Amino acid sequence: MIHQRKYMRLHGWDYSSPGCYFVTICVKNKECFLADVVNGKVVPNEFGKIVESRWEWLRNQYRYLELDAFVVMPNHVHGLVKIIPNSVVTGRDLSLQTIVEKIKSLSDIIGAFKTTSSKDIHLAGFLNFYWQRSFYEKIIRFEQEANAVCQYIRNNSLNWEQDEENPGKIIL
Repeated sequence: MIHQRKYMRLHGWDYSSPGCYFVTICVKNKECFLADVVNGKVVPNEFGKIVESRWEWLRNQYRYLELDAFVVMPNHVHGLVKIIPNSVVTGRDLSLQTIVEKIKSLSDIIGAFKTTSSKDIHLAGFLNFYWQRSFYEKIIRFEQEANAVCQYIRNNSLNWEQDEENPGKIIL
């Protein structure tokens, strides 16, 4: 029997159009390779710091991205990503011309993040590091929802003991 992959994206949605997305990216097999949580605070290790720097790299690589809250957890990351419309650029040679930059889809952007962070982690000596295939996303449609997601991301480490992604989860 051939296993068919479940398509996780909203059918008919253009993931390169302006929008706001809550993304979760997990380490393969949910291994805790990126950080520790000590007294409710995330302490990223060398590999977690690479992941943080590669997340920031996205901001410079894709001018149409706005990155909001982000956290590296022991075996996954959460981030709020906004794809914003291209802006008008003015200058001596570009007066009032719109620079049209091809906007990549959210999957392409996350793929670039996963590829570059994995490569850097491998170069740092951890050759058996891999991200889980694909990623989770939720389309955020309202500012109030975006604010709640940002709060969730910022407070995620406080809930690590009960987190579904925590292999040592304490069941109450």
